[in-house]
Amino acid sequence: MLGALNEDQIETLLRELPVGRIGCHADGITYIVPVNYVYDGINVYAHSANGMKIDMMRKNPEVCFRLMPLPTCKTGKV
Repeated sequence: MLGALNEDQIETLLRELPVGRIGCHADGITYIVPVNYVYDGINVYAHSANGMKIDMMRKNPEVCFRLMPLPTCKTGKV
């Protein structure tokens, strides 16, 4: 999908895609990492152990969240 999405398209993606990406920025460093998430119709929830993204989010809680379909694996005959 290219261009602006309407609310129904956004809802569909949030409910169907299993992985999103959280983008964090702190101390001049930008870090983007895939996360599994749950969408309850209002909020997006993700779980993480302590690490770089948690440290960065504590320093700067303004993050972005991006959805992208996962690539599919294609198999062929050898």
